[in-house]
Amino acid sequence: MYDQNKIEEKIFEITKKIISDLKSENLTMVVLLKGSFIFASDLLRSLFCEGLNPTVEFIKVSSYHGKMESSGILNIESNIPQSIKGADVLLVDDICDTGLTLKEMKNLLIEKGANSVKTCVLLNKQEKRLVDINPDYVCFEIPDIFVVGYGLDYDEKYRGMHWLGKIN
Repeated sequence: MYDQNKIEEKIFEITKKIISDLKSENLTMVVLLKGSFIFASDLLRSLFCEGLNPTVEFIKVSSYHGKMESSGILNIESNIPQSIKGADVLLVDDICDTGLTLKEMKNLLIEKGANSVKTCVLLNKQEKRLVDINPDYVCFEIPDIFVVGYGLDYDEKYRGMHWLGKIN
């Protein structure tokens, strides 16, 4: 679907948008694990090269549980970091499909004291949306297909691919 060069181009594009929107001295990237770790690391390096130096926190969440569709049940497997209190947060996830994970995590971060929360996703699957949320920054809009690679997995496999591809 998308090779490494196209992914890098899109990350650079959203980096420019993020830079123009977020001028916070207290910016924290909150990365949702596991699927977004590669995207988040490339985004972090891109932001740094353009002059932003956010701190980084990780929260392990899951909703797919080894299947090709979200279960609709969000399992938060780690604590919300205290450092987000008073911070401007850039919430980074691999994909927004149902929207449940992004909406619940955004609300939770605000509840825990974040000053503001912007959302950033590698992939946006609008037609699967179950709740009212639209990511602030999106690399790729995709149809209702199952995508692996570049950190995204199917049953813990395919994360290491340098590109994004679909599974039938």
